[in-house]
Amino acid sequence: MVDIEHIIRTIVREELERALNPTSTDPITPPLSPEQSVVDDTRLVLDVSAVAALTGMSKQYIRNDIRDEHLAAGRLHGKKFVIERLEALRYAKWLAAGRP
Repeated sequence: MVDIEHIIRTIVREELERALNPTSTDPITPPLSPEQSVVDDTRLVLDVSAVAALTGMSKQYIRNDIRDEHLAAGRLHGKKFVIERLEALRYAKWLAAGRP
């Protein structure tokens, strides 16, 4: 029996592969990379909500991975987590690889 975590990881992996390796030939709407579709290029750091949108995971899932040191994050004024954009992309690729 396949557990729900395996199903979610498979879906996230497929979505990230689709976003990172676009094969669409639709001339009207060219495919966007994940950082173009979810993350504003002018932002140097992201919050938990933006990383959750980038990866397709829940905000609590992201917070848990920050706690477990799978995702490097700092704190803004001691409260809000902030994640550097390159770290968020590294994390998204790591999730897509099945969290080795």
